[in-house]
Amino acid sequence: MGSQPLLTTLELIIKDDCIWTYAGHEPKIPAPDLISKVSAGMTFVGVAGEKSIRGTFLDNLLINYDYNHQSGTHRDLFGIKANRVPVFEHDGYWAKVLQELEREDTTWNDIIRNPVVLTAPKTYTGILEYAFPALITFRTSFLLGEILQVHILYPETETQTKTFVLVFTKPKHPILIPLLRRSMLSAVTTVVEQDTRAIETSYPRTTPKIRLPKEEIMFHAQKLYHDWED
Repeated sequence: MGSQPLLTTLELIIKDDCIWTYAGHEPKIPAPDLISKVSAGMTFVGVAGEKSIRGTFLDNLLINYDYNHQSGTHRDLFGIKANRVPVFEHDGYWAKVLQELEREDTTWNDIIRNPVVLTAPKTYTGILEYAFPALITFRTSFLLGEILQVHILYPETETQTKTFVLVFTKPKHPILIPLLRRSMLSAVTTVVEQDTRAIETSYPRTTPKIRLPKEEIMFHAQKLYHDWED
């Protein structure tokens, strides 16, 4: 008797340095090319923050789209005291946000918790790009170069979501990469842990009766999600 496969073969899509699969589902849109676009000329330094989060995909999606949550959820980590957003634009499943962030004065406790803050300027610009539904990217410049985070989300069950972050850098000098790797990966892991805690301990989400400033992108993401379901 000929041997029979025990599992259905997954169709794999190779795009740049990434391998995608839709696990047998019919894809609604092509695999995005955002990673290769935003990471061009940068060096991959590792994966951080790999977690299974007890929360729906929508809850995880919204906290990643909510560019204002950094001022609350990550306030202690990065000392953000002002978050101005002069640019928010979107086209279909793609969106872009330009942030102007201002930090509190750095303390010794800040340095001990996250040595990377020593390289962060008092005010800096962050660029976020989104490829719904799976990718959220954040790129900024600091004293020693540039850093890029690519947050990836996908549902594991109806109430559990998988996430991990690809971290890239473009230092002023290649010799700095080994010195920065541990601090960058540690900081990103802490970001994911803080997001996880916020999602897993939040009250059940209810329909808001008013719209607060800087929430446009969350309503945009929510509409994309419900349109996708339909």
